Amino acid sequence: MDINLSQILIDHSYEYAVDLLDDTGEFYPFAAFTDKAGQVHPLEFEVDKNKMPNNSQVLEALTAWCTNEFKSGGITGFALVFEAAVTLEEGKPSIDTICMDITTTDQSDLPIYYFPYKVNDDGTVTYSEAFAVIRDED
Repeated sequence: MDINLSQILIDHSYEYAVDLLDDTGEFYPFAAFTDKAGQVHPLEFEVDKNKMPNNSQVLEALTAWCTNEFKSGGITGFALVFEAAVTLEEGKPSIDTICMDITTTDQSDLPIYYFPYKVNDDGTVTYSEAFAVIRDED
């Protein structure tokens, strides 16, 4: 059985993000990871209702957990999923996207995936065609 970890992570994460947006009109950072059997698991940041962290603090905590587990071999892949405003054309307004930064053991140099969306005045959400951007070489 040939498992494509990045596709499993994309499918799971996109479905969850769409559910969040369709249900609430809002989106907050979360992650998903794959175990050694190739099963995907959601990962959310537990928050104290009295001390709500901002999105960057949530993303930092998710990144730290996923990176440590990946490096130690506890998980085989992970997707960090967050909202990103992207400018596609100079001088044009940015668009909101569901952004996925994916790391897996079976593929290297994965691009960063973007799934554009727009929350309409009536609260419905319109989704546009996804695209990916190759990472800059450091």
